[in-house]
Amino acid sequence: PNADGPAGFIYGAPSGTYSFWCCDTVLASTYNTDLAYEKGRAMGNEALWGNGSNNSRIGGWYAPAVNIHRSPFSGRNFEYLSEDSVLYYELIGSQVAGTESKGVTVSIKHFFANDQEQNRGTYGVFANEQALREIYLRPFEGAFVKGGATTTMTSNARAGFRYVGETDGLINGILHGEWDFYGVIIT
Repeated sequence: PNADGPAGFIYGAPSGTYSFWCCDTVLASTYNTDLAYEKGRAMGNEALWGNGSNNSRIGGWYAPAVNIHRSPFSGRNFEYLSEDSVLYYELIGSQVAGTESKGVTVSIKHFFANDQEQNRGTYGVFANEQALREIYLRPFEGAFVKGGATTTMTSNARAGFRYVGETDGLINGILHGEWDFYGVIIT
């Protein structure tokens, strides 16, 4: 089975047991790619060991969350590492590589611009290409190119007026064409 939980696994959601790790914002404050790799490896080991109460092993993890801190009002800032896209690229790439090294797939979420929780499908993100590439997409690039992520979950946001999951430039142009990602895309 797969499990959700950016700061640890949720076994048997919604009323199951939980594991807890430091949130990725704390990890970012270390500036340490080796530590990020080891956190990923430890998450992979925990997934393989499973939950002691029902011995369910985890094959896939719906995390880490890889959006930039765009707004202090984002409902998921505790899941995101940083507002610094270069730091994010390096740390998330290392963490993903560590988890994937144990054979546990990660599902990078939410590709891209998941900025609010309420009415998540009702807003559009407008930015020029330079801002998209240098700021908002750079962390995702780290997860896929450096880290080797095998799965992603799209956000409910819109790139301009078009739903992210059906935006040809993001999915076919960048994910497939530039980053050579041909894993699973969950919408």
